[in-house]
Amino acid sequence: MHKEPAFAQQKGTSLAETASTFMENLVVDAVIKQTTSKEEKLALLEMKISNGLKYVGTIPNMFKFEQEFYEKRKANVVTAEEINTLISKAENELYDGLIEDLAVHKWMYISHFYNAEKAFYNIPYTIGYLFSNGIYERLKNSENGVEQLNELLRSSGRMTVEQLAERYLGVDATKTTFWDRSLQPLREAIEEYLYLTEDI
Repeated sequence: MHKEPAFAQQKGTSLAETASTFMENLVVDAVIKQTTSKEEKLALLEMKISNGLKYVGTIPNMFKFEQEFYEKRKANVVTAEEINTLISKAENELYDGLIEDLAVHKWMYISHFYNAEKAFYNIPYTIGYLFSNGIYERLKNSENGVEQLNELLRSSGRMTVEQLAERYLGVDATKTTFWDRSLQPLREAIEEYLYLTEDI
């Protein structure tokens, strides 16, 4: 993007991590395929799964927490105790009450929650993760995948996620099909992990 005009170099948070997430998928998958050590493979799969679950579970859950927080804030000042209660509720819904020690104070140490300039600052990371996975799934076996990826990244300061998906991937990002397919790398990692641990 450094050769693009200044205003075309500005991209949103959802697109900021696209290249790095794509490369992480590429490198981790290559190492998983090449390693002959079951322990190493399991460790890499666990890393990939944990990272994915953060983006598709934890962050959307915190988005729900933030929505409830802003609704309460419309009516009145929200106390620290009320915020803790909102997080407890959200965490219990996500983990179905299976976690005893909930991180109810995470609103204090995750700066994205109290960034006054960017409400809902967490959720773009989930969008970015899924979009990058979608790109990875579409381009990893493509003959001209590198060129397509470069063009997509070059245009990420002048197009929306939906426009990029349509132009460079030939998909409609307003439909759930694309986003569901974007979960495939995570699904595959979970399936492989379960297969490798069947006898444990």
